[in-house]
This record gives sequence, C-alpha cells and structure tokens, in this order.
Amino acid sequence: MRRLSFALALSCACVPAEKATDVPAVDAPEAPTDASTDRAGIGIEGRWTVEVRDSEGLVVEHREFHNDYTDTLGVLVATLTGQNTRGTWALRAAGPMCGAGGYCYSVDPANAESAPAGTLHFTNLTLTPATNQVTLAGSFTASAGGAITHVETLLGSCPSEVPQNLCRGYGVGAEGTAAPFTSAALSPTIAVLANQTVYMSVVLAFAPMTP
Repeated sequence: MRRLSFALALSCACVPAEKATDVPAVDAPEAPTDASTDRAGIGIEGRWTVEVRDSEGLVVEHREFHNDYTDTLGVLVATLTGQNTRGTWALRAAGPMCGAGGYCYSVDPANAESAPAGTLHFTNLTLTPATNQVTLAGSFTASAGGAITHVETLLGSCPSEVPQNLCRGYGVGAEGTAAPFTSAALSPTIAVLANQTVYMSVVLAFAPMTP
C-alpha cells in the first residue's frame, strides 16, 4: 500500500489543479486459490521395528524406521477390484545369514509346506488388525553371520478362480505370485551373528494425506 500511495501522489503533482480528478481506490487483488490445496489423498505408511537378540534373549540391536510403498505388480488394485484372489502376507529379510537363497521369511502358518528352496522359512507370522492399520510380526533365527540389507512385506496374489484358502503366492506349489508391498533398504545394515534371533514387525497404516 505504501508503493501505491506514493505513485498516486506523484500523479496528482503533475496534473494542473483545475483538471485534477479524484482517483478511485483500487482494492488489492485476491490471492489466487489452488483447488489442489483442498484435496487429500490416501497414504500408506509402513513403520518397521527390527530387533536382534542373542541366545539368552538379550537385545543386541534395535532399529526403527519407515519404508516405501512398492506394489509394482498392482496386487492391491487387482485384489480390491476382484481381478485376483488375495493370498497370505509374509515378511522377508535379505542377507547372507539366510542361506544360499539369500532370504529369511516369516510366513503365515498356512504356508508351512511351501518354503522356497535354499531359504530360511519360519511359519510364525501373526497379523493383528486395528482401525485403519494392520500389524505384521514374525521372527527368524540366523543360520550364519551376516547383515540384513533389505526388508520387505510381501502380499500373495492368485488368479481369481483360486479360492482364498488355497492361494499361496510363493514357494513350492504356488498358484500365483508374491509381490513386495512395501520395502526398505537399510543403511547402515543390521549385523546378525549365527544363532541370533531377529524379530521383525511392521505397522501398515492407511490414513488421509494432504499435499
């Protein structure tokens, strides 16, 4: 407003008195509104906890972190629209402590017979639903020393004609696929010694997300 008043004063000084006219006040223009600021999306957040314990149960490492939504095969959309049958969930950690296959799994007890060759496969996964979120938790015992470099949640998916109770997305006799649903690369990595137990849990939360 100071700059506008100064300009008007100069204009009036240059006009003869008999020709001077009143200059109507000019309201400042309203700031443009962006409709996108009123929109909200749906966010998927993964909150991980990884804890390493020795053979006596003492905690030697505790790490908490977030991960990214990485459903590259579109399992979520295919399941919600009825194109696929939803399979079971799994947690997976990558590293040399997991055997020749390079992965340690914590899976649903229904997948006890479907361990992928060369992997550590533990059928102790639990699933706890709550309002707008679900918690997956499981564990594995390392067969050798190494470091966890990567963790993932997996969601099994089968063709729609496969009943849900028969849908396994990975391992021996799998009728479908298991897609990484969320994942995180660990930096720094988490060191694990042989016979130490790794406890993993992840809270998958679904909530409104504003831009």
